Amino acid sequence: DGDTVVVGAREEKDSSCGSGPCLLAGIGKAYVFRTTNGGVTYGQVAKLTAADAAAEDDFGRSVAISGDSVVVGAHQWSIGGTGMAYVFQTSDGSATYEQVAKLTASDAANYDRFGVSVAIDGGNVVVGAYLDDDGGQSSGSAYVFSFNVCPPGSFSDNGFLDGTGQCTACPASTYQPLSAQSACDPCAAGRFSAEDGAVDCEACPAGRSQPASGQSECNTVCLPGTYAPAGSASCDHCPYNTYSSSPGAAACDPCPDDLKAGLGQSYCSRCLPGEAEHIADDGLSITCLKCQNGTFSPLGLYCEVPPLGWYTPDAVQSLPCAAGSFANETYATSCTACPAGRSQPASGQSECIGCAPETYQPDAGHLGCEPCATFQLGRGSRSGAVSCDYCGAGLYLGDDASSADGKNCFACPAHADCAAGTTLATLNVHPGYWRTGRTSPKLKRCFLESACVGGNASQCAPGYHKTLCASCEHNYYLEVSTGECYECDAAATRRTRHFFGLHLFILLLFCASPFIVARFLRARAHDAAKRRFRARSGRWSRSAKALLPKAGRVVPDGETSTSRPPWGKNLVGTAVKVHAVGAWLRAEIVDVETDYSGARGICIQYTDYPSADEEFHDYESEDIMYLPQSQTPKSDIPQPQDD
Repeated sequence: DGDTVVVGAREEKDSSCGSGPCLLAGIGKAYVFRTTNGGVTYGQVAKLTAADAAAEDDFGRSVAISGDSVVVGAHQWSIGGTGMAYVFQTSDGSATYEQVAKLTASDAANYDRFGVSVAIDGGNVVVGAYLDDDGGQSSGSAYVFSFNVCPPGSFSDNGFLDGTGQCTACPASTYQPLSAQSACDPCAAGRFSAEDGAVDCEACPAGRSQPASGQSECNTVCLPGTYAPAGSASCDHCPYNTYSSSPGAAACDPCPDDLKAGLGQSYCSRCLPGEAEHIADDGLSITCLKCQNGTFSPLGLYCEVPPLGWYTPDAVQSLPCAAGSFANETYATSCTACPAGRSQPASGQSECIGCAPETYQPDAGHLGCEPCATFQLGRGSRSGAVSCDYCGAGLYLGDDASSADGKNCFACPAHADCAAGTTLATLNVHPGYWRTGRTSPKLKRCFLESACVGGNASQCAPGYHKTLCASCEHNYYLEVSTGECYECDAAATRRTRHFFGLHLFILLLFCASPFIVARFLRARAHDAAKRRFRARSGRWSRSAKALLPKAGRVVPDGETSTSRPPWGKNLVGTAVKVHAVGAWLRAEIVDVETDYSGARGICIQYTDYPSADEEFHDYESEDIMYLPQSQTPKSDIPQPQDD
């Protein structure tokens, strides 16, 4: 019956028999198969067994089906072979069947073999008993049974009258030509039923169409240039060189002689398709002009602009955009493919439809969207999605190399909230917890709860930063007793800087004080020695200090010796070189002196400039080069006199 087949297996054993002989042989079964691909393959959907099954009943000797009802004969039922027929009903599309009746003959007798054949049509069942003796020995009989079933045009859950003897009438837009049915069928496209209880649908009248199924009227009137015979699901364009000038045409009229018409036209004209008639100023002559880009003229009368959702590729015809594409501008010469996340199942549309929630479309130019059910359980999407990157509450979307698209839903980690649509980057971390960044699901408890404010990243309270928000930012200081960071005010910052600056200055001064004092004492001793020499000889220069050279200028050569002779009066008369005024000058030691502080000095007289004043120098000065003595000190060298 339609897509459903019933097969009897009258000798099938009960499963308790095993593989050997047993007394339950011949109980019998009936199997229900259904096809969903037009009969290419069938799948088993149910197995039927009598509620009072017994051995050798031959249940399944005969079978019949009508709609949702199945009749199975058991012609050897009872010890004497009286026979029985069983009626089964389904209310869930053949998924399960329930035994609703047992049929027996009113004059049943042994060996009648009632149930050897069965037939059913709606609520009427015929059962054969080929050995019945009513008309003579083994003349046979057929018994007709009638159920209290719903008549055509109505239905109930099981196809039978309810407790009040009523069934539900098929609503408008549906019909049911059979009895004992559990549902009504929608009217096909191009047909309709305007009233309840229809046993068939009417064809749409000529000039009208109905593209959808399950409709109660045909409300689409064909436009000029189109037509529709009775029972049409859509209005078709008039063929070339035909036309329809009025709406609701059942057929198109042929053009008069010498006139032409393109596809789907409401007029005929003299010009070629793609051209338009241009009447001269005198109103007598007609010139044909080509249509501008984005317009069309199939009849050669005038140029038209395609409606939204249509385009003209050749200025001759206007075509609807194919399903999966759209045109949302006038003067269109092509259509645009629907972008990813959107689709369009119909042709001739000016926009595409965004994918509904829980669906997606990763590619452009498609007629529909794919369900997210193909992904891991829990994956979903929002409207207009190009992928199922949306997880339900309590889950978040993260990376998973093992999945087809590299993503998966994972359980929300402890101490974080995952609302619907949460990703790893938008995890809402609880206050008091911290994570290394937006790419890590690992959370750590902060040392100070108030330092971590939570959120969808490693959020620290103002004044805190770094790992676990455990460090103070610039211009904040750490309160050791509480571990909290507090902002420094401007005055406190200046006082701190002044405090540390003063202490640094004092420290530097303290470190440099020994060198300063030593230099000062050395300078005092030097000056005291000079004063004593000046007191003993009034000829000495008062500008000796100005001529004292700086240390580090000795450059020995072949004529000089850097070795310093032993200290003593024997130095008098020793030749030396003195670096003064930018040159090395020859001189002679004329006196030596040791002051009270132990500083040793020499008094020299320039031999190259005898008129120059005598000068005092430190004995250990590196600006003095002692030349080898060429003669012993002269005893007649004048000695300084004490004043």
